[in-house]
Amino acid sequence: MRLELVAIEVHLGDELGELQTAIAQALLAYGEPLRWAVTRVEGDSRSNPYGNRQLAHVEAIVIVPS
Repeated sequence: MRLELVAIEVHLGDELGELQTAIAQALLAYGEPLRWAVTRVEGDSRSNPYGNRQLAHVEAIVIVPS
């Protein structure tokens, strides 16, 4: 088993629970999430090609089986 640092982007939903679920599911593609944090949120249409939707930048430590 080893630990890896992962950086991903997740679109924010309307509810906090939706964001937590989306982050957990996205991180499972890399391994089992140990810790994660939202490090930045972008929300204006000039920097976000998805219009007014907000984009959360997440950094995480995941456990990867050997």
